[in-house]
Amino acid sequence: MFMSRCSAVLLAIASAANASLNATVTVADSLARASVVLVADEPIATLYARSSAAVPLLAQLTTCEGNTSVVSRVVGRRAKLTVGTRCIRYDTSLPELRGRRGLSDSAIATARLTDPRHWLVIGSGSQAEMNIDFRMPAATVVSAPWQSRRDGGFRRPRDGDRSGTPVVVFGQFPLRDIKTPLGVLRVAYLGQHEARDHDKLFAWLAASVANVASSFDALIVSDLQVLLFDAKSHHNDSPVPFGMVTRTEAPAIRFYVDPSRSLADLTGDWTATHELAHLLMPRIKERWIGEGFATYLQHVLMASGGAWSERRVWQEMLAGFARGRAARPELSPAQASGQTGGRMKVYWAGAALALAADVELRVRSNNAMSLPSAVAAYAKTEPTDSAVSAEEYLRALDAALDTPVFMPLFESIGATPGFPDTDTLLSRLGVEQRDNAIVLNDEAELATLRHPLAQGRISGQSLQPES
Repeated sequence: MFMSRCSAVLLAIASAANASLNATVTVADSLARASVVLVADEPIATLYARSSAAVPLLAQLTTCEGNTSVVSRVVGRRAKLTVGTRCIRYDTSLPELRGRRGLSDSAIATARLTDPRHWLVIGSGSQAEMNIDFRMPAATVVSAPWQSRRDGGFRRPRDGDRSGTPVVVFGQFPLRDIKTPLGVLRVAYLGQHEARDHDKLFAWLAASVANVASSFDALIVSDLQVLLFDAKSHHNDSPVPFGMVTRTEAPAIRFYVDPSRSLADLTGDWTATHELAHLLMPRIKERWIGEGFATYLQHVLMASGGAWSERRVWQEMLAGFARGRAARPELSPAQASGQTGGRMKVYWAGAALALAADVELRVRSNNAMSLPSAVAAYAKTEPTDSAVSAEEYLRALDAALDTPVFMPLFESIGATPGFPDTDTLLSRLGVEQRDNAIVLNDEAELATLRHPLAQGRISGQSLQPES
């Protein structure tokens, strides 16, 4: 009976896309355990446990024929297998994730959140790439961060950037693919609101992608897991009080959102556009550049997508610069990361650099070049799954220019205590604050550039849904 089942597994995965290692994960009705079968086109030399919790699994490996002597030795998190092994089987628990940063303790009871590093062992080299298929109990679904395949399975890439906790969710919950101009969002709602609110959440996400699509052709990934948790709105007035990108295993986003808020409230919130802006770039190790660029782009994209007026963009940006200026003035932006009270400097000093670079590029090129075009060009010509340093990233952006723009700003702003001078540049753009009101001066030196800063390819066309 077991041999027949194993043969069926082999036949099922034989047609998978060219991968050296194929995994079939059969999840128990309880969602607390699974059996895993790993099959390779060529002998499997080594298998790795990617967390200390998974190390005991290495001692439980057997061949698909039941041979328990398949592991010749275990060193740390690595198991060396006997020569010629091509099919491995093991049973595992599916440890549940609760209460970690970016995960909600209010997730629905019918969903089980897991970290795949605790229960999925992987191969080395080309065998670190895997096709993964799930066999689920009736009426249950799975959400995973890996690239989805047309046949319903997933493809796990080799290890790239390692930031954040990857999440695979098993259970009964709304799961919908949203097709957008930038790719597919595979959205799992893990909250407890009624079905009438689900369409509103999906419309909000589509509108947020439309903001980005107003100026960009693609994210760094075209197939994205999105997890939605209920927000505790009595702790925060924002309809979307928290979002974060994780990149371990594959890029994914999770949000805390209040589904009771109106669609207009949701689409007027910047959080989703900010997180999507991160996925226009690799992860940049220096947070003041990575967060600063995403913060600046979020403002530009909220306007070019039609969610914010030009006046609101500048109102929000001036308020942000004021918060950044007040945060730890004795520290430079490079020093502020991780320092108590330095968060606003991290976000807004980087945004100030991005604004200065965007304006300079547009002045030099009569609007033919911009910060968004530089970011998009890097993503197309130098795609990477790994984190990069700010210097590596900015030098690459400068390499496409006759005269550097980004590194001179980085070197002058990053090491200088205080906050960069934004007032002079804003005045040249015709943006001033008088008696708590924003005044836009169309007679200013660079006023003709101010409008394109907040207009993408779809200038003047609102992409936002009706509320």
